[in-house]
Amino acid sequence: MDVKVLLLLTSFAISSRAAVLRNGVEIPQYAEICRRSQAQDSLDECLKNSIQTLIQKISKDGIPQLNFPSLDPWKVEEFHIKNSGDPFKIGLTFTNINTHGFSAIQILGVRSNFNNPNQIAMDVDFHNDKVLVKGNYVAEGYISDLPILGKGSFSGSINNVTGTLKLRGHLVTKDGEEFLQIDRMIMRPTVGDMKVHMSNENYKYPELSNILVSLLNQFWRPIYEEALPYFQNVSDEIMTSRFNLATLKIPFDQLIPK
Repeated sequence: MDVKVLLLLTSFAISSRAAVLRNGVEIPQYAEICRRSQAQDSLDECLKNSIQTLIQKISKDGIPQLNFPSLDPWKVEEFHIKNSGDPFKIGLTFTNINTHGFSAIQILGVRSNFNNPNQIAMDVDFHNDKVLVKGNYVAEGYISDLPILGKGSFSGSINNVTGTLKLRGHLVTKDGEEFLQIDRMIMRPTVGDMKVHMSNENYKYPELSNILVSLLNQFWRPIYEEALPYFQNVSDEIMTSRFNLATLKIPFDQLIPK
């Protein structure tokens, strides 16, 4: 369902050394310093280790000085999925979503390019064995010609999530200092398995709600593929706005010094 597992993998080794914001607030050191002057292989290995360390250190409390939320659980207020392919023609709205398991993400590799200030790029390969998602839902639509109308709580487990997060951005200048503005955070994760459980507070069609859950678990893969482009756009918007909270406040020379 909500594979936000991937939402974490982007951190640019934020605060690889103690950083001082323009308002004088100091952010403590979270990970080793990675320098752009390092050989490319060495820099990418350093970034890989720094991101892994960063995820572990800020998973519980986030970065309070930046109003950056915790990673585990990762909270999202609302998320929509629409599916128009047979046999499902259904819209799902999820609210108060809590995703657990991001702290266990494994960073497999990093490929970075900081040579062009107008085309900053970093690709992060990741894997997560298991992610648990809980929240509320509303479902409305049809399975074949059968009406579906349900609402209640849901929980789901997502196993063996693997992919590459592609971060694209550029440097902007504020008060004589350069900051990274993230433009896109793109990913297309593959999922090994997915299971969904749903309660139903709408008792008009209880048997059809049971059918919905059964079919979601049986046909989750084509539904996931159908919804993936929409998921990519929504997750890009969420991640970009959240991570810009950090990158637009910490000078780039403090994020990744020369």
